[in-house]
Amino acid sequence: MIKVLSNALANLIAAGEVVEGPNSIIKELVENSIDANSTKIDIIMSPQYLQVIDNGDGMDRDDASLAFVRHATSKISKPRDLFNINTLGFRGEALPAIAAVSKVELTTSTGEREGINIIISNSVQLENNKAPLRKGTMVKVSELFYQVPARLKHLDTFQKEFYRVFDVITNLAYGHPFIAFTLYNQNDIVFQTSGNGKIIDIFATLNTTSSAKQMIEIDNSSDDFHISGFVSPISISRANRFGMVILLNGRFIYAPYVLNSIVKAYQTYIPKERFPYCVLNIETDPGLVDVNIHPSKQQVKISKSEQLLDLLMKSIKKVLQSTWQVPNIDTSLVDKHEILQEQPLFYDTLLEDVTEKTDIEKDLYFKVIGQHLGTYIVAEFDDGLYLLDQHAVQERINYEKFSKIFSNKIELSDLLVPLVVTLAPKELLTAIENIEKLKQVGVMIEIFGSNSIKISQIPYLARDINVLVYFNDILEHISHNSAISINDLQEHALRSMACKASIKANYALNIETMTQLIKQLLQCANPFTCPHGRPTMIKFTHLDLEKLFKRVK
Repeated sequence: MIKVLSNALANLIAAGEVVEGPNSIIKELVENSIDANSTKIDIIMSPQYLQVIDNGDGMDRDDASLAFVRHATSKISKPRDLFNINTLGFRGEALPAIAAVSKVELTTSTGEREGINIIISNSVQLENNKAPLRKGTMVKVSELFYQVPARLKHLDTFQKEFYRVFDVITNLAYGHPFIAFTLYNQNDIVFQTSGNGKIIDIFATLNTTSSAKQMIEIDNSSDDFHISGFVSPISISRANRFGMVILLNGRFIYAPYVLNSIVKAYQTYIPKERFPYCVLNIETDPGLVDVNIHPSKQQVKISKSEQLLDLLMKSIKKVLQSTWQVPNIDTSLVDKHEILQEQPLFYDTLLEDVTEKTDIEKDLYFKVIGQHLGTYIVAEFDDGLYLLDQHAVQERINYEKFSKIFSNKIELSDLLVPLVVTLAPKELLTAIENIEKLKQVGVMIEIFGSNSIKISQIPYLARDINVLVYFNDILEHISHNSAISINDLQEHALRSMACKASIKANYALNIETMTQLIKQLLQCANPFTCPHGRPTMIKFTHLDLEKLFKRVK
């Protein structure tokens, strides 16, 4: 027999979708505060309760009572409103869903009439009283999942739940920099923003002032999208993607395809296993966005996504190429006798626009002084003393030269004597299964006997390198990335050829050769790193040298 669910049961089901834990409750409540035009929001979390206090518009008695009725909302009134949503919360499910699995106390006032205090527990109203005339709303949630033991036992430790809440608040703060957020762990302030509208100040609060000063601003538009915010220079990176924040019309979103596009834009600028920092807001017509595909509203569907990714890639590459970024020795560590490993980069806008670097060396004075250990070029530049890794330098030069040639057509070179390679069974199978992929990177093979292949042609660009080493490198890369795309494989092949065709360490060079290398490097789109993301050069500023020799403090 089909029955209509009671409101209490319907709210309990909705709670299963909306209320995952303290973090989802805080998210819903703070989003309501944001939609109520608050300029100050305090969030308090303790083992006993969650509390959100704002100075927003508040509610009168009638609206406060309706707020606990499922699907009661001020955000939408007709079907087309679903496709033009400019607010964060809009379903009208949050408060009734939360009240279905906890005890909720709501105190609110518009500031013009007396306030109202409502207490609801497990969808049952317990109290409805008058409250002080204070504009804004306070919501306190306690006894979470008290009557749902199966959900209660799955709650994590307080500290872990707090970290999840912290993550929610920082994402909301990035999206709403004009709101002053304060997050308390019981009585202690752990995160606070000023509400001054500056995203970079929020970044500094969460990271360091030093790294914030080095972040590079982005502001670019297409017909349908506007991208603004900050990305990290090539010196600042981390081992995971947790430093990447993407906002869509001010709303934090989880969009792996957008993150992948950003990571790809940094390809050859930072090592493969490293990831950049970024805080980027994508603005577009709400009609191009479907935010109603998941209860958390973090996963969204964007129309014209290809155009967005193209704009994103071009914008990031442009600012990376137009910013002078060279690692700078941190002399503050000298007295600590520490080994200098990863140092922040010093960058300056010495070059207005270096996207087309044809004769950039005219803008910079440099003089080669000599060579150290047959590996590092020592040169004097306008702004200090530079050390350049000769192998990394030529790798970058070769990579960009090869990329231009490779982008048109792969020219092949016949081997004077075909190379027969004996392979282990697994390697042989990998080679046979990927003959077409190998062709795409200029390696022409055929089966030769029971456990060998014959290489008859290689890329013309690879004619002067060890064929066997190049082939094994490509084959190994395929074996570890069976689903690799042709574009990614060609990219790996370019890096491999650039590396193997470059000057190695412990190789003596004369002044003229070193001077030409630096000139060619300065003509590259990215002169700062090799194709694998390692620095091509580091520098000592004049002030660094004076500090090292104790001339200044």
